[in-house]
Amino acid sequence: MKQKESLKTLPYATIALLTIATLGGCYRDDPTTDLSTPVDDGTKSVLRVKYLNGGLRDEWITNVCNDFCELYKDYSFEEGKVGVTIIPEFIKSNAQVSSIKNNPNDVFWAEDTDYFTCVSTGQVYDISNWLNEKVAVGPSKAEEKTILDKFTDSSKRYFAVKDDGGKDHYYAIPAYENSCFLNYNIDLFDQKCFYFAKDKTADGMSEDQLNSNDVDDLFVTSPNDERSTGPDGIAGTFDDGLPATYADFHALITFMKRSSVTPFIWKGNFPDDLASFGLTAWGGSSGADTLEACLSLGGNLSDLIEWNNGSIVYQDDGTPKHLNATAITPDNGYLLHQSQGLLDSLKLAKIMISNDGKDKNYYKNSMSQSFDHLTAQRYFLNGYAQGIVEQPIGILVDGTWWNSEANGYYQSETDRLSRHMGIMPVPHPTRTQVGQPNVIVSDRQSMIFVRSTIAEKTIPVAKAFVQYLNSDVAMNTFSRYTDMLRLMNYEVTDETLKSMSPYGRAVYAFSKNENTKHINWVPMSDIAKKNASLLSYRTWGYSFSSSSGDNNPYTYFATHMNVSAEDHFDAINQYFHTNWSYLLTK
Repeated sequence: MKQKESLKTLPYATIALLTIATLGGCYRDDPTTDLSTPVDDGTKSVLRVKYLNGGLRDEWITNVCNDFCELYKDYSFEEGKVGVTIIPEFIKSNAQVSSIKNNPNDVFWAEDTDYFTCVSTGQVYDISNWLNEKVAVGPSKAEEKTILDKFTDSSKRYFAVKDDGGKDHYYAIPAYENSCFLNYNIDLFDQKCFYFAKDKTADGMSEDQLNSNDVDDLFVTSPNDERSTGPDGIAGTFDDGLPATYADFHALITFMKRSSVTPFIWKGNFPDDLASFGLTAWGGSSGADTLEACLSLGGNLSDLIEWNNGSIVYQDDGTPKHLNATAITPDNGYLLHQSQGLLDSLKLAKIMISNDGKDKNYYKNSMSQSFDHLTAQRYFLNGYAQGIVEQPIGILVDGTWWNSEANGYYQSETDRLSRHMGIMPVPHPTRTQVGQPNVIVSDRQSMIFVRSTIAEKTIPVAKAFVQYLNSDVAMNTFSRYTDMLRLMNYEVTDETLKSMSPYGRAVYAFSKNENTKHINWVPMSDIAKKNASLLSYRTWGYSFSSSSGDNNPYTYFATHMNVSAEDHFDAINQYFHTNWSYLLTK
């Protein structure tokens, strides 16, 4: 490859694409907009990029593409050509796993794509060498780190495919970090004083008290009053005043309803996100080690409930009896569902779904299959102000991508940068657990890869682009435009943080907090990789039958109000105990 004299040409060959790059906000309400195709005039190397243009929108990647083309505008990747033309396919669709190698695109950003099927069927290119070189940020400049240096430990274990000689090969790169959270409206919480006062807690209150005006005295009367220490148990941190325990959470829900605020909203057309949040709650109770044991189908656990003859075994004091520390193997992996954390997450779901005999805790349409994500986000942000909903809504249960997805519902850029939204840590089941780590479960398996049949002449430019896409500067561009983080180790600069919205900074603060533990929800052992479909975040935690509708405790409890968390726990364990030998692939 040779450096050549500058050609006074633009990185992209059409005015249409330049207009989109400059005026990205013009189509923010329509994330499926297809970009006009630049012209291949034969003077530049061509790279075709497929990007799933969903909630993250495409401003960030359009800017990255433009920056890349500018960096290499005077560079020759192949004889007789100078510079690069990127032909984008930025639409809201994934490539079919079975036909990636026949796809016309070269580089892919995809979500919910089965990595091991891609590898085993020869669909994706071995990029191991690319990952082990220092990241190129131009023709003659490189970072000190390699892409592999930026992988998390779990990503290294997941994406490594060993050859017959035991050498690791890599065929993809993790894309973004995500988790489904309790996203709360800080401005509304300040206005309504939805914070626990110093030394106040609902612990010890009866069910009747938690559903009554007895909770009113627990909260501050001014947003400037001293607050409780929150879930981390430390004064002066971001979670001060937020519910520390399940009892506190119950009291908050009651107080919100007494203050004419609807506690929750979520989309009804994709309830799998609620199952995803359930995994976060499970990890918040049991800890990251238990979730990692699920992902490896192995470990040594001390939080397993004794379960016998179809039901929980109880102690004399009425609490579940626990097994001694138990070694988990693939043969007894069904025991993972006896985790106390799983039962606790069901109890939390019951608190959120239940009502006091009057009003629901969630927006009335949230269980409707016709109620979509964009509508839920719009109602959360502006529904009350616009007169669409009868009450303001306090908490949106959604993935961290929601704020980028809802970008078009802000009145202006100033509005986006001034509205205060945050992440509420999952409360702890009991007071004794206060201070234990928060958990982030990234479960969407988003990744970057190259098709195996890429033309030989295109490999050098694809390698340069993939490396640049994973440079610190490009990943900062991602964070700046999406208010999210890549699932990689990189430094988010002060400049990037200043340009992110308050919600984006909240995502960053929560993710980087020393009390936060990260779980990449991907199989972590050879046997687990064979059972990737079994370990799907959509079904692993809460299935209790072969019916596709019986894998989400929120939707189940909403239509079976009389079923207790304990009864549902028994049904889940009965299903996995009975069907484990059938479910497990060895």
